[in-house]
Amino acid sequence: MSTSINNHHLDAHSMAYIIMFWEGLGNLFPWNAFITASAYFATRFCGTAFETNFENYFSICFMAAQTAGLIIAVKYGRLLSLRTRIIYPLFWYSTVFALTTMFVVYKSFDADTLFYVTLLSTVICGVCGAILSSGLFGLAAVMPPVYTGAVMNGQGMAGLTVSLASVFTILARAPEDTCSDDNAVEDSCEYEVDYSALAYFLIATVALLTCVVVFEILCKLPFTHFHLARSGNK
Repeated sequence: MSTSINNHHLDAHSMAYIIMFWEGLGNLFPWNAFITASAYFATRFCGTAFETNFENYFSICFMAAQTAGLIIAVKYGRLLSLRTRIIYPLFWYSTVFALTTMFVVYKSFDADTLFYVTLLSTVICGVCGAILSSGLFGLAAVMPPVYTGAVMNGQGMAGLTVSLASVFTILARAPEDTCSDDNAVEDSCEYEVDYSALAYFLIATVALLTCVVVFEILCKLPFTHFHLARSGNK
């Protein structure tokens, strides 16, 4: 019995480390996914006032929302448990990308409306990203220092993972007509379902849902219970 209790401070099979790495990846995955899918959004916003500048709007709104989320996390973070600061942002991340995946096949969605909905999605991701980051680093802080490194390494891997997912899905993309100055035909901007983008956002949704699942596993590990109890966190 004594040996069992003492072993609670050990990370069996490095499960906690792997999960913290995956959560770090999930933390920055949404923003990287949005900016990497620029070709899809350019097609959807073709013929609108946002066709060539939507990335600027996305960036400004995301950064502003992230700053607001950081302020919220600093000012009110102590009122929320570490679990709350992690699980709810992950839930909203997953919801946003599930809806974004659905929009890919919704051909009749008005382009201007889709732009504002997507803009709202980047705002939600910006706020959630800041709160999630505070929760993850707060959780890592009660563990040995190597777990903070796991989160940071996961964040660094996020961009590469999204890029690889984009490459694999673009391989299946068929050549498409784009809106151009030498093609004034109104139908040139008619949207056809982009199955490459569908696969891409579906991968993103599954990855984020996986973050929710493995975090629940992390919460049940004796290693996690040991360090949270020792630090007085919930």
